Amino acid sequence: MVKKSWSLGGAAVLLVALLAVLAAPSLLRAKLRACVPFHLFAIPLVAAVIAHAYLGTVANPGTWSAMVTGKVSRLWAKKHHSEWYKEVAGEEGPEKAE
Repeated sequence: MVKKSWSLGGAAVLLVALLAVLAAPSLLRAKLRACVPFHLFAIPLVAAVIAHAYLGTVANPGTWSAMVTGKVSRLWAKKHHSEWYKEVAGEEGPEKAE
């Protein structure tokens, strides 16, 4: 659902921008009207991109180094991905239903 929201928001911004650019020069009023929905979509989309970048890096210590190096500490792995950690570390976890 989140990916669909990003795609739809970006498509809406692009569509409104294209309509504003392609409108005939004599339709200045239509171009000015197109600015309103463009900004109604663009401003929240830009805010969401900034929030997503912040939450994915600064708000979660250790994630930036994990993205850059591809390695995480055992404590980080256990906290954020406990099932994966149990599988990799060889700890016993709940049995999978077959």
